[in-house]
Amino acid sequence: MFSGDTEVPGPCFCRITPSSHLSSFTFDGGMASLRAWHLSSVGLMPSADILSLKNVSSRLLNLHFSGFRVTPRCSCRSRTFMNASSCSASVFSNMRIIHINYNVTGWNETWSNELQFSLYEDAEYIGCYRDSLIPEDLKIFETLFDDFDANKCFQKCRDKGYLFAGTRSLDNSSYLCLCDDKYGTKRKTDDWYCECKCKGNPTTFCGCFDVTATTTYYYNRIYKLRNRTNSYELVVNYIGCFANFFQNELFFNKSWATPRLTSKKCFEDMNRNISANLNSSHFTCLDEINMELIVDDTYCGICYNNLNESCIKSDAISIYYIKKNSITIKCPYFVYLNQNFECDLKLELLNNSYNIEIDFEDGQFVNLNGRGNNIKIQKNYSTEGLFTLSLKMLDSNLTVNPQIFVKEQNISSNSNESFNEDYNLIEFPQYGKYVGCYYHFWYFNLYNELLSINSWDRKPWICMKKCKSSNYKYAFIGENFCFCSMKYGVLEKTYDNYCKCPCFGSLEYFCGCAYYYIVYRVGNLEKYEITQGIYMGCSDMAIATNSTYISFNTNGVCLRHCLERGFKYFSTHDGFYCNCENNLFLEYERISEEDCVLKCPANSSQKCGGYLERRSFYKITKKTLFLRVMPSQIGKVNETFTFRLEFDSNNLIYSMNINFGDGEKRNFTINQDKEIHKVYTQNGLFKVEVNSFDSEFNVQLDILISDETEERSFSLNSDVTIFNNGELIGCINHDSSLKLNEHKYFPYNQEVCSSQCKRNGFLFSAVRADTYHYCHCLNASLTPLETNNCLCRCSFSNDRLCGCFSNSLLYKIQTDEKSTMIKGVYKGCFLANFSNQIRQNFGFLTNEICIQFCESIKKDFASLIGTECFCGNSLNETNLVFNDECFYKCNGNQSQFCGGFNRFSVFEIINVQFFLLCSKSGEKYKKTNCSIYLNITSPSSSSSSPLTVSNFKSNNNATIQIDFGDQDLRNISIEPNLEVKIEKIYNETGTFRIKAILMNTPLNNKASVKIERVSIEIDSNNDYQGCFYDRYPYEMYPITYVSKLNMSNKFCQEFCGIFSTDYSATYNGDSCSCGNKFGGFNRPKNNIKCELTCTGNKSEICGGKNLLPFSIFISDTSKNLFYI
Repeated sequence: MFSGDTEVPGPCFCRITPSSHLSSFTFDGGMASLRAWHLSSVGLMPSADILSLKNVSSRLLNLHFSGFRVTPRCSCRSRTFMNASSCSASVFSNMRIIHINYNVTGWNETWSNELQFSLYEDAEYIGCYRDSLIPEDLKIFETLFDDFDANKCFQKCRDKGYLFAGTRSLDNSSYLCLCDDKYGTKRKTDDWYCECKCKGNPTTFCGCFDVTATTTYYYNRIYKLRNRTNSYELVVNYIGCFANFFQNELFFNKSWATPRLTSKKCFEDMNRNISANLNSSHFTCLDEINMELIVDDTYCGICYNNLNESCIKSDAISIYYIKKNSITIKCPYFVYLNQNFECDLKLELLNNSYNIEIDFEDGQFVNLNGRGNNIKIQKNYSTEGLFTLSLKMLDSNLTVNPQIFVKEQNISSNSNESFNEDYNLIEFPQYGKYVGCYYHFWYFNLYNELLSINSWDRKPWICMKKCKSSNYKYAFIGENFCFCSMKYGVLEKTYDNYCKCPCFGSLEYFCGCAYYYIVYRVGNLEKYEITQGIYMGCSDMAIATNSTYISFNTNGVCLRHCLERGFKYFSTHDGFYCNCENNLFLEYERISEEDCVLKCPANSSQKCGGYLERRSFYKITKKTLFLRVMPSQIGKVNETFTFRLEFDSNNLIYSMNINFGDGEKRNFTINQDKEIHKVYTQNGLFKVEVNSFDSEFNVQLDILISDETEERSFSLNSDVTIFNNGELIGCINHDSSLKLNEHKYFPYNQEVCSSQCKRNGFLFSAVRADTYHYCHCLNASLTPLETNNCLCRCSFSNDRLCGCFSNSLLYKIQTDEKSTMIKGVYKGCFLANFSNQIRQNFGFLTNEICIQFCESIKKDFASLIGTECFCGNSLNETNLVFNDECFYKCNGNQSQFCGGFNRFSVFEIINVQFFLLCSKSGEKYKKTNCSIYLNITSPSSSSSSPLTVSNFKSNNNATIQIDFGDQDLRNISIEPNLEVKIEKIYNETGTFRIKAILMNTPLNNKASVKIERVSIEIDSNNDYQGCFYDRYPYEMYPITYVSKLNMSNKFCQEFCGIFSTDYSATYNGDSCSCGNKFGGFNRPKNNIKCELTCTGNKSEICGGKNLLPFSIFISDTSKNLFYI
């Protein structure tokens, strides 16, 4: 018999294994009625293996055995431990399930851990953050090995005085313990990146590393160490082994799926009280379990007879039940000196009793014990400062450490003390103009075109300065790289927030995040700004405003944060908080600088306010320098130009220098707007640059000077031809149902892709730019999306557009009979007219890119200026200017020009379609017909265009060259939009390949014609018809005969006459074939002939050996017709 003081609020279940035959046993439930269970003489029946007692109100539960005079034994999970008189039972309940756990002293520790264990993290989990191999987010660290314990790491960081800790697994045996006063400089990511096993403490997770095809990514699991007001531990009990009643796809597949970690996951993330483990990698979470499905424990976990043997089977699951002990404390954040205050302590404990030790950090210690759920703690402090209360449950792992700031109450805190404004001045010069955030993957398709800057210390201004000094237009700044380029944006632009990860070398600046980088324009900046945060003192705000928590806060970071949102003032307080304001409130009150002494988390040299929202207050201002030229950036020799410097410097005087680009330089001082006059005496393109001697101010612009006495250039750009080997359908998306034939590493563009697809029998091709260039082949068209989803540059092809990532440009592959191209006819340089135009920016703009884009949206004219492409349907010819006024070089092709100052480079777009249609068959010596047609239309209309085709030939007609496949080569002049018919007579039989080429273009078409022989009357005395080929499908092979000794032409004629065929053929000297036609494959050429003697008559020729020509004879002389 065993007894225990247990509370039974609902049904209870207990597995009993008697040591010998028992006739019966009973439950004594006090006031509950007596229930008796009878057992067979051979032990418990399977149906009676689980015993149930319901509606028991008594706290005392006695279990009695009766029957034979033997000592009963109790067991848990069908394992026997010791006499029942030594067992005690403790009951845990949840809904329908009660599990009785036997706490038997002296049993194997392995079983004890499996039957009941607790899960506890001695810190507050914040989130999962990406980092580098050498930690940069949390920088203080040490490497530990197999005995790594996250809680020990937390304590180490706490002992060193740090606010945050992190863990990371480096491999299967080494781990990092990270500590710092900041975190979050890298982007936060999904929690599952930080769910790796910690070997030394299997009850919690560590951060992970992720190995991809190109690199390895690292993730830190970040925790808050101080001011923790809530703590809990999970108590997990083993229920038993159950038959698997789930389909396998309902299980989660995780490499870390131990009972401890799956219980943690089920309770914390899925709010479930039951975890079920199928094996070491599969688990699920439940709300309830059917106890009738319990099976023998040998189906789960470790074998009963051999602790080292695995007995896991796919049809059984181990079930664990999870409950929680928790403690929550609520204290005032701030109290005055000697002020009495209360902290509310709320307990949720399984045994409803507590034993608590409290350290108030002022020398006072208190112990509390008893029963209950709510406790009031009273306290006052007699000294000022920040105090951390350390509260620990002595009989569990639970701890909390709230912080209370104690301050002497002052009647007036107004302060007029002076401070050094320059010391706290925050300044951000504009080293480049922000262009946007773009996707990258080590810049695959531009890598060979970039200049890599190695020594930039992860500081963006160094990168931008070096790119500018190297005469590049753009700087690309990523987490770990600085590139200089003349173009940008060959892959898709994305949201600005994707690039807002602070730079490791300067947290006030952004350097992109992971796969994303920032583009800055560093060349020819006509406007330069220096943003400043001017310190106004330590303040106490009477009006509460919304604060933003920034885990890596500095005054510079806060300035950036508020500047992006358009505010005029900002303040920092309590270290981590940033406030943005638009007004200097009347309630603003200066207080002592000693109240704003908290170091900024990410920059200990700065002060980020004080406790209780004491604020370091700043005003946001800008100093700007803007360079203009009047009357225009285009002028004449000996004309007076006025360079106007518009300057806002807060009345400060600066020394500057202007370089006019023609060798003349001037020094001057400036504190307001200034005009400088200049006369150029020579023509050319000049770069004007203004620099400051004592600041970062730098502005530039180009000016074009012409001499009308000299001949001006009229042809800077050429006509453009775009051949895609297909007709554009539109932009399509790759949904999960679309199965494309993919050529992952197939380079270049649509022209090459369509050739590959056509060769494999497909009707459509699609191209996209991603990590590599992708070429897809398919046989069905899809509904197109907006073209804007497919405006990336093709990998390794400067002048073609491709789809972006999951989108592709879809084309219908050209057939043999029809080929198309886009022609851009250069119209000249025009005054820019922005009305009625569709506008699109391309950082990789070329003449071809703009023309291709405008044609795709059915516009007739493409106009380029700088990095922008304008599309319209009309052109004002009166706006034509000299071509050399369009002097901007195109980003994507420095040999082309893309407009100028208020000037468009304009192209007219025409679509050219070339057709070739020929008869499929014909007869020898008779006429066959072909027709060719050249159709020219504008993109906006399917009707014929009034455009001439002078670009094809000077007489406005195009030249077509046709090769008929029999050495007949002709040049034909064709007028656009008119059909031309061509007659052709073949003097040979066979299949001939016809090819037509539109001269000076990539357009070419193909056709084939089969020419057969004609029936005519012959001389019946002439049996021999000649030497001919025969090929599959054979004309002379219905009947064959071989004679190694007696073959002759006469023998073969007689042999074929027996079978009534028209003709006989000898070949190879010893073979004879019979048939009713011949000559379909022509006579031998190139010195190949019938020359082998017959084996039966050496004076006769019986065909040939090389390529097997046949000697043909009439086998039945009564017929007078044959094929020639």
